[in-house]
Amino acid sequence: MSVILEFLNKRKEKWLKGHIKAKMSDADIAEVKAKAEEKFSMKQWMPDAAKRAKQLSLATHVGKYSHPDAKASSVISICNYRNDGYLHSGNVKCELDAFGNAAAADVFDFLLSVMNDGRTIFEHFESDSDEIRCELNLLKEQYQNLKDDFLAIRKDNQEIKSDERIKQVYFPLSDTYHLLSILTPPGILNALRTRITEMRGEKKSSQDKKDEKYGQPFDEVYDLTEIAFGGANPINIGISNNRRNGKAYLLSSRPPTITNREVTLPRHDFFYNTLRLKRFREEFQYLHALFKNDRNNLEIRNKIKNTLNVIVDNVMSSVYKLREFEKGWSSIESYSNLPMSQKIWLDDIYAELREKNGEWLDEVSLSFARWIIRAYESTLKDNRIVLGDGEAMFMRNQVETALMQDKGFLA
Repeated sequence: MSVILEFLNKRKEKWLKGHIKAKMSDADIAEVKAKAEEKFSMKQWMPDAAKRAKQLSLATHVGKYSHPDAKASSVISICNYRNDGYLHSGNVKCELDAFGNAAAADVFDFLLSVMNDGRTIFEHFESDSDEIRCELNLLKEQYQNLKDDFLAIRKDNQEIKSDERIKQVYFPLSDTYHLLSILTPPGILNALRTRITEMRGEKKSSQDKKDEKYGQPFDEVYDLTEIAFGGANPINIGISNNRRNGKAYLLSSRPPTITNREVTLPRHDFFYNTLRLKRFREEFQYLHALFKNDRNNLEIRNKIKNTLNVIVDNVMSSVYKLREFEKGWSSIESYSNLPMSQKIWLDDIYAELREKNGEWLDEVSLSFARWIIRAYESTLKDNRIVLGDGEAMFMRNQVETALMQDKGFLA
């Protein structure tokens, strides 16, 4: 079946559902059906629809979203699709919308019906294709007039004008300003609403134990605002607006909340400027419990060693985050008091020197071990156990091993 006949059959079925009543006699039903066959025949419906096309204006960007009484020109924007991550018309198919007489909405549906090659009937009329001529072979003598009338929806010969009720922006140029009239693209509103609806459907399926998609990950957009266009008569704004019941979503445009850095760049000493004792309190308390244990066997010593490794690993995670900062940060005057050994250790501008030269290692490992002892004492305060030279040497060896592994990792 041809695309046009299929469209007319669907319109006919919809019309019959609204006109055939349950208590009608067979004769009345037959009369209604006969009327429908005539009304939605190609010979009658097509010329009537072509004349009504002039009651609509086709557009991709509409001024009536700013104000329903705006008399701005209808604009059809031909955009080149470019998925560059920004929200603009080139990232969304610029769907055509129409506004005007609501009684002619079926003409809009007809022109946007897709033919077998994926192009709309409207596009086929524009290119005067063989396919549309074949579809309208029964009306070939009227074809030219039908095509001209249908394409009148495009309003090619209109005078380009804006309207004082449309929002305007002065856009700065090198030596002057260009006044822009801001028009709303219904295609973007439609695409956004469709995607949000699909995402919510996926969320619902993911949370429904009876659904096969239960437990699967889903996306969600927060802080949405719903806005209505057209009040009680959304059709006055446009046909696609009417199909959304006048509702559209607005994405949040609030500035981001600035959070504190995960790590602080050290001005004088990495161990005291960057590291926070609260982060290590649990490990030091566990280490203290091991120190107090009367058993001095291999198991206890291994637990002490493993706990120290956890502390060292947590410290090294801060080191790696500092290395993610822009190379050369330690050369800024604010960080001039930071020891050179720590600059080599923390700033990736010295990555090659850190790999080839080990002079920084002794100084950093000693400072590292001293910090562990002082951090332990500060955490446990009066309950602490006084650590001797043996414990200090053990901790330094653990630290030095970790630093050597890090150095080897870079090699």
